[in-house]
Amino acid sequence: MRKYQIVIPSRGRPENVRNILDIRGLDSEPIFFIPYEELQDYKAAYHNAHYECLHYKNLAQKRNMILEYMSNKHPNYDIVMMDDDLKSTHLAVSKTKMPPIAFNGMIDYIEQSLAFHKLKLAGVPQIASLFYYNPNMPFSTRNFVVSNLYYIRKDNKLRFDENLDVKSDYDYTLQNISEYGGALRCNCIMAKFEHWSNQGGLTGIRTKEKMMKAIEYLQKKWGNDIVVRNPKQGKEETEILLKVKRRPIAREISQVAN
Repeated sequence: MRKYQIVIPSRGRPENVRNILDIRGLDSEPIFFIPYEELQDYKAAYHNAHYECLHYKNLAQKRNMILEYMSNKHPNYDIVMMDDDLKSTHLAVSKTKMPPIAFNGMIDYIEQSLAFHKLKLAGVPQIASLFYYNPNMPFSTRNFVVSNLYYIRKDNKLRFDENLDVKSDYDYTLQNISEYGGALRCNCIMAKFEHWSNQGGLTGIRTKEKMMKAIEYLQKKWGNDIVVRNPKQGKEETEILLKVKRRPIAREISQVAN
């Protein structure tokens, strides 16, 4: 029996609807959440999909509106929130092999892993690369969980920080670590998204200025010993790392956040 509802925030990519609906193993109808002004474009691209229209100021607010929609309309379902440009899904079985896995098989794997670890948020590595696969560490609970693909428990009460135009998924990861003791990353799931190379979504919004502003905000909120600039990059670069001590995790981060 299906335990989840797929929800997809989308903007400026009506052509992706058909691609999503053609994914192998997609066994339930997704809900696409789009701007009001783009409804006709989306219907022209694929008329019969389930669309919900929203007014929002940024992606963090849009994600919160989706979570509230699910809480009100489908309170008994977990949430699979993912981007609209998923291209392929694979399961790493060694450092050289990652055979394809059907979408529903991937979600079942994530759901069962999340239940085992007794956490409320799960995701996948930010890039579908075997670099992230370690047979001795198939899961991590204190690393960044990218918002490309989230599995969110129905009883997860956390919301995205709407002060952030970008990098709100870093904050959401830290909130889950603080409140629930971890955010599960399934390091053997390789889900490929095309958002770095296509138009729409956050393309054109994710500017360097906004990225730098978001980093400063995150460091002020959580501490620059937890939100750390990647030492392999220069000080003006926008890649950050999360450095979270193992024990006692929730208390440490809560104290910093307050």
